[in-house]
Amino acid sequence: MQRPADREVLRLFWTCNISADTAQLRAVGGFDEQFRTWGGEDLDLGYRLHRDGAHFIFNRQAKAIHIPHERALHVLIDRGERSQRYMAEKYRTPVTDLLAELPMERYFDFNQLVADLPTQQAQDAPA
Repeated sequence: MQRPADREVLRLFWTCNISADTAQLRAVGGFDEQFRTWGGEDLDLGYRLHRDGAHFIFNRQAKAIHIPHERALHVLIDRGERSQRYMAEKYRTPVTDLLAELPMERYFDFNQLVADLPTQQAQDAPA
């Protein structure tokens, strides 16, 4: 199986419904506790697992129920943007830098913006 590109991990790894090897989760340090607000901690974990060589399988048959966050939209947007800036500063790659530049209102445009990056620029070498 071919390893996904960094951009694919950042589009797909939301911890609402994932499974991962416990030893590998511990090896990459689990969730980064520097994320102090909602948003981004799951993408960061997926990114580190990817860089550590984890294999990802997307299963459209997997089901989950996600309880809505009872917060005002502007609060979620502010927190999400802070988390995205933190992740961009942490890694400094073309793909993660897009997170810092993209307003949360356009988060779902991220997929297209990353797809539009030149392939060599969008790919990060695994650590």
